[in-house]
Amino acid sequence: RDVLFRTNVTIDFCNDQIRSFDGEVISGVPFNTHKGGIYFDVKLDGETFEYVIFDTGASIMSVDMETALKAKFKECTDEEKKTIVGDSEGNILETKDFIIDRFEFGSIVLKGIRVNGHCLKKIAAIKQLDKYGGILGMSLLDGYTFTFDFASKLCQIEKGNDT
Repeated sequence: RDVLFRTNVTIDFCNDQIRSFDGEVISGVPFNTHKGGIYFDVKLDGETFEYVIFDTGASIMSVDMETALKAKFKECTDEEKKTIVGDSEGNILETKDFIIDRFEFGSIVLKGIRVNGHCLKKIAAIKQLDKYGGILGMSLLDGYTFTFDFASKLCQIEKGNDT
């Protein structure tokens, strides 16, 4: 099966549940797959962003610039920390950084995070997609372990020891 198993959980395919070895049911975070990618819904300052790409190759969290401006996210003013974004074809994109007061993704709740806003449809890999809401990169994923159950489309998120 297309499941990443961890030593402290077991996947119950008959009942679509993830259980710890002591039998406790662990709630999973629903995800979707589309054109080879894994997508989640996340909340940024209370607004739900659908089809956020789970991307371990991306270093940062990104949202579409137009969407970020519509949502009235707070723009960063510290120019020395401006993010430069490039895609796999070497294109450099114009960006703005925003501060998100509250980021919610399954059991992960973070406050005061920095996200990058740019025109996502200009990124080579995203041009092929008809659905996207952002990119969930390693600046937020690092330090967590994700266990994917592709049969029930649920993901268990655990905080690592060093987080």
